[in-house]
Amino acid sequence: MILAEPFSGLDPVNAKALRDVIEENARMSKVILFSSHQLSNVEEFCEDVCLIDNGRVVLYGNLREIKDQYPQEKLYIVPAKNGEYGLEKTLAQNDEIKKLIRNYQRDKNGFVITLREPSAKDSLLRLLTAGETNAPLRAFSIMEPSLLDIFMEKVGAVSEKN
Repeated sequence: MILAEPFSGLDPVNAKALRDVIEENARMSKVILFSSHQLSNVEEFCEDVCLIDNGRVVLYGNLREIKDQYPQEKLYIVPAKNGEYGLEKTLAQNDEIKKLIRNYQRDKNGFVITLREPSAKDSLLRLLTAGETNAPLRAFSIMEPSLLDIFMEKVGAVSEKN
């Protein structure tokens, strides 16, 4: 099956129907060649990727292996209901926590936190949920880089060499 920009112009109902067809063919071990500028769709369906910029291959390989090469230094933390102000205060004022994080940004549901070291995630979780901080959390998850993030990094690196 060869698909070029398969979701372009589709409404949600037909996009779902096409997803179902693609997934069914994948379950039957059919080979699917998928070309798209919508990298979120590529991430959803593809095991192996080839990223091309201006006719040059900038990245090729297994998507999981590629993502595993990138440091997992970003976290997404969602406070329990009505706990966002306490969590933000803790992130901004707790000296032990400030040593672990490079920065944080608030979004509509929670906080994106960039750690100084990927290995600090366990320590941060312990500090947030123990003792006087005891910030009630609804979610604490590692944010792996998206294929778009990886592509932008690779394209930037290629552009700087030219």
